[in-house]
Amino acid sequence: MKNLKIGALLLLVVLIMASCTTASFSGLQMSKEMPSFEVVGDFNETIWVSEFLGTPGGANLFNISAGSMDGPVYDAIQRQITKKAGDAAIDISIREEAGLVEMLITGITAGIYSPCTVKVSGTVIKYVN
Repeated sequence: MKNLKIGALLLLVVLIMASCTTASFSGLQMSKEMPSFEVVGDFNETIWVSEFLGTPGGANLFNISAGSMDGPVYDAIQRQITKKAGDAAIDISIREEAGLVEMLITGITAGIYSPCTVKVSGTVIKYVN
């Protein structure tokens, strides 16, 4: 009985540690010549994204909603630019994460519904003439 409890505890610990998945993208900017600018402020926003027929935070073979993250991420960045009265955002980082709860939901629905959180951060700038 004692070995069964230890085995179950060990399995639980392994599942919790292996259940989180992350995809991260950062420094998403490219320009040959950057005009002069001043930093208006930094931002950090978390978004909840739902995917269908896929896996959260990772590669998706049959994900019919593969582009579902693009709109909310773009909107979050644009919202911060407008909120801070800036012209653009630089040093953008996008981190897609799926923790234990999200992975359980994906498992229970057999991958039909896959939620995850997306953390978007960056710096809002204003061009100087």
